[in-house]
Amino acid sequence: GIKNLFQNGMYIGDDFTSLYYLQPGFAFVHGLFFKLLSLINIPINYYTYRIPQILSVLILLLGSVYLINLCHRKNKTNYLIQSNIFLVVLAITPFAQNCWVVRPEVLGLVFITIGLTCYKYQQIYHQNSNLLYYASALFLGFATTLHLNFIIVVSPVILIILIYEFMKKQH
Repeated sequence: GIKNLFQNGMYIGDDFTSLYYLQPGFAFVHGLFFKLLSLINIPINYYTYRIPQILSVLILLLGSVYLINLCHRKNKTNYLIQSNIFLVVLAITPFAQNCWVVRPEVLGLVFITIGLTCYKYQQIYHQNSNLLYYASALFLGFATTLHLNFIIVVSPVILIILIYEFMKKQH
């Protein structure tokens, strides 16, 4: 749908049917990636269909370790123990078996991780510009367009950030 017509839907036989009950974010990002593959003449087949998912898992793992690093950077403590504990716990969860299934959850977690990384980076380095706050809000918002579950996850995160920033301005 997105790759050919830039519409959210699917083909049933020769007819294209629009689907309004799906969140459009995952189909849009996936379709853009497949459009990029078709522009550089890489065919979409059994092996190339999972490339976006594999890249998302790798970015999620690296981004999570970097976020743990940012959390420890302000206190100048070692982040390797917490990173290794995180990776070991992640390996024994159902995520390790299901992360290769092409679903929007991994990409949503990538967007949440990028959003929290932007916020933490702004918090640590006290940039005068609000660009990283806007980037954080944008990526957290992107996560909500991927799956309805992320609205439940992102809403408290945004609320906590707003309360923290409001209390910081008061003192």
